[in-house]
Amino acid sequence: MTLPTALSLGPLTISPPVILAPMAGVTTLVMRRVCERAGAGASFTEMVSSAAAFRSVPSALALFERGLPEKPYAVQIVGADPHEMGYTAFLAAERGAGWIDINMGCPAKDIIRSGSGAAMMRDPERAAAVVRSVRASAPEIIPVTVKIRAGWDDSSLNAPDFARRMVDAGACGVTVHGRTRAQVFTGRSNPEYIAQVVQAVSVPVIANGDVDSALAAKELVERTGAAGVMIGRASWGNPWLFSACRAAFLGEPLPAPPDAAARFGAMREYFDEVLAAQPDRPHELKITEIQKNLAWMSSSLPGGRVFRNRIFRTCTADALRALIDELERTTEQTT
Repeated sequence: MTLPTALSLGPLTISPPVILAPMAGVTTLVMRRVCERAGAGASFTEMVSSAAAFRSVPSALALFERGLPEKPYAVQIVGADPHEMGYTAFLAAERGAGWIDINMGCPAKDIIRSGSGAAMMRDPERAAAVVRSVRASAPEIIPVTVKIRAGWDDSSLNAPDFARRMVDAGACGVTVHGRTRAQVFTGRSNPEYIAQVVQAVSVPVIANGDVDSALAAKELVERTGAAGVMIGRASWGNPWLFSACRAAFLGEPLPAPPDAAARFGAMREYFDEVLAAQPDRPHELKITEIQKNLAWMSSSLPGGRVFRNRIFRTCTADALRALIDELERTTEQTT
């Protein structure tokens, strides 16, 4: 099977059709820029709570920030109130969003308690009302999509019918994570559930779940017939995954895996970009983001475990830089 080189959603063309998933606390501005430069065709903001955006909570409004200007500006919103969701879609469009996705798959307990995320799959009437409100509140040129799961649990695998209803309500694309809400992130994602949605709707379907290599991305598309893939947790500290997937989808030779020098270069670049970006963002939040990404990027390096224990007890930029230098010396001595 020839892999698709691009994904079309309304006026958007996403090439390669390899997308960084929205992840709360993870897909920050710098994370999105780094993954887009590495090869992601698009990336999403962290999901924006419509309840918070509707009430003008500053931390929610701060999430409306695009990555690279040459890439689609994709925003994901979450909520159960059609009016609040419509207003948040209006805000997203007003701030320049070119793609709005509705989260109907998040398994987190606090999201479920509000009736949002994967809980929407148990209330298709309300979910359809949300889609209609979002569609009516954003300019027609902006694609509106939904992200769902296989179902609530093994006894309610309703993704195909649910997806049809969301498309009927105005969604022009569907992303499917091949796990149920009950699984959260345990077990394996089932490609058959994604394939069933592909067969059920006439709009592009993006496959999500367990995409941790270019080969996994290729096999998932081949097994499901999906128009593209979305990558979540496997991207943590691994922007090179997008480089490999980009090459696979565009028919180019796969790049070599990053060596230690590439990893240390990426650590320092990420560090510097976080500190330089978003001047109004609190410094302590920048340090927390740097700590998380240093931990992820060091996972395969000699001495990485000790390094990770130490960085979370280090709260200044200079001290973190010194730890990177120390780990690099340790790595050079052991390789």
